[in-house]
Amino acid sequence: MSRSPSPVGIATFLALSLMLACASGRLPSPSPSPSPSPSPEPPSEPAAPQPRRPPFRVVEPDIRGDSEVVRPKPVLRRRAEPVSSTPRPAEAAVEEAPATPEPTSQAPAPEETPPQAVDIPYGGSRSATGTSGVGAPAATLQSVSVAEGRFGLTVEIRGDGAMGYSAFVLTEPDRLVLDFEGVENGLESAELDVSRGGLLKIRSAQFRPAPSPVVRVVFDLAAAAKIALDHVDGALRVTLLR
Repeated sequence: MSRSPSPVGIATFLALSLMLACASGRLPSPSPSPSPSPSPEPPSEPAAPQPRRPPFRVVEPDIRGDSEVVRPKPVLRRRAEPVSSTPRPAEAAVEEAPATPEPTSQAPAPEETPPQAVDIPYGGSRSATGTSGVGAPAATLQSVSVAEGRFGLTVEIRGDGAMGYSAFVLTEPDRLVLDFEGVENGLESAELDVSRGGLLKIRSAQFRPAPSPVVRVVFDLAAAAKIALDHVDGALRVTLLR
């Protein structure tokens, strides 16, 4: 039985054969290859700027493979402020600012008409008659008041209703006499000192008693004067005109 050569022996045999061939000059030895001449290097260009990575970018290896996992940039949320019903200072200033009133044109007040002088008869035989107002007739003389008016001294004689009167003048001294028929005297004082505006004093008395009463009111004048008689709010108004 023939024995097959082992792989180690075959390899040893080939190596010895190759060494013998090189020693006998049968195989040309490899000549060194000429080195190429160095070519001029092209001018270097400026490196392009590297893109700036966005902040908050985190790269982590994916445990499932070789790809990269990029986490998204976290979004910062602003906490909503509670709504308050209290106005801000600027808004409060606007709301509290008072509105400027618009100028309104007012009609001028009508001028007061001066009272007209009355031709009062002299003596007691004739007289000027009238009434202090409308409504139920008066039963009592209640008040006599004096005031400075725009057109002269004013005297108001008031009762508890409308009073009918008769008026006349006397001289030596100058006097104005007013008789109120059907009226009782309810004045507390029988005499009122005035001493201004051409009027010295006012005297009153029950000239005739019931059942047909008459109250007489006398104006003691400083001199003869122009006199106006009219009624206002149920009172007889006597004006000594300037």
